[in-house]
Amino acid sequence: MINPIEIFQMNNNISFVIPVFNSGPFLHDALQSILEQIPDGIEIEIVIVDDMSTDLTTIKILECVASWDHVLVIRSSQNGGPAKARNAGIRAASGRWIGFLDADDLLAPGTIKNRIEMMAAHPESRWLAGDILEIRAPGKMVHEAHFDTIKTQGTLIAPNTYVMRRPVNHMLDWDVLPVLGAMIIRRDVFDEIGLLGENLIYGEDIHFCLLLANCYDLYWFDQPGLYLRRYHESMTKDTFRGSCAMPDASRLLLRDQTLRPYRKKLKWMHAANLRLRSSAHRQRGNRKLALWSALEALWWTPNDMRNVKAIFSSFTA
Repeated sequence: MINPIEIFQMNNNISFVIPVFNSGPFLHDALQSILEQIPDGIEIEIVIVDDMSTDLTTIKILECVASWDHVLVIRSSQNGGPAKARNAGIRAASGRWIGFLDADDLLAPGTIKNRIEMMAAHPESRWLAGDILEIRAPGKMVHEAHFDTIKTQGTLIAPNTYVMRRPVNHMLDWDVLPVLGAMIIRRDVFDEIGLLGENLIYGEDIHFCLLLANCYDLYWFDQPGLYLRRYHESMTKDTFRGSCAMPDASRLLLRDQTLRPYRKKLKWMHAANLRLRSSAHRQRGNRKLALWSALEALWWTPNDMRNVKAIFSSFTA
C-alpha cells in the first residue's frame, strides 16, 4: 500500500502565505509552528509578506528568517492591508496548494500531515479546512464548537472527515465561517474565482469564503488546524473598527452576480452587519452615525423589528 505522503509527493507542494505587520515575537512562533511539523520528503515554502512593518523586533526577525531555507520574504512598498499582502504572497508562491497563517497565530500540530492525507485520499478536493482553537490567554485554549453543524449537514467520508457539496446556502446561516488560517486551497482556484478583495480591510476572508462555498465542495477535518490568538492587540480584536467595516464586506457580496440566488439571505446578513455598526457608534456616543446605520438596516430588511429597536436605541447613545 502506497503511503499518502508518497502519493502527495508525485505532483504536489505547499506554500504557506503569512502577511506581517508589526507582529513582533509572535512571527517567530508562527514560523516554528509550520517548520516543526513538515513531514520528511514534503516540499514546503513559506512566503512572508511584510506590509511595511515599523516595529524593530519584527524587522529584525524578518532580516533573520530571510536567509532560511524554504522562506521567501517580500517587502511591500506601501501599507495595503492584509488582503493585498496575502494576494502578493499568492502571486509569488510556487506551491500547487496554498495555505494561510496570520503572523500572530499558530498552525496546530499535525495539521500538514492531516491535510496531505486528505489530499491524497481525495485528489478531486480543491478546498480543505478544519476547526480552530482560540487562545484567550497564554496557555488557555478554548473550543467554541462553532462548526459542529458540519457533522449534520455534511457527509462523513472518513474518520473525522466530512464533505459538504457547495455549502454556500448552509454557510449563510452560520454565525461563524471557516477562517483562512485553517484552510489549504489548490492554486488553480484563485485563477478561477480571483484573489481576495483588496478594497476590504476587514471581512475579506468572509467574502472569499462564501465565493469558495458557492463554487467548490468543502472538505472538512473535524480537528483543530489553527490556534487563534485572541489575547493581544490585533486587527481581529479591534471590535470597533471591525464592526464599522463589516458592512463593506456584505455590500460587496450583494453586488456579486454569482451569489444572486442567495440575495435574500445576503440582505439579512448585511442588515445584521449594519446593526452591529450602529451599536458600535452608539457605544462611542455618536448618535447620528448610529441612527444612520440603523435606518440603512431598515431599508434592506424592512420587516425585521430588530432594525426598529436599533433605531430607538440610537437615541440613547
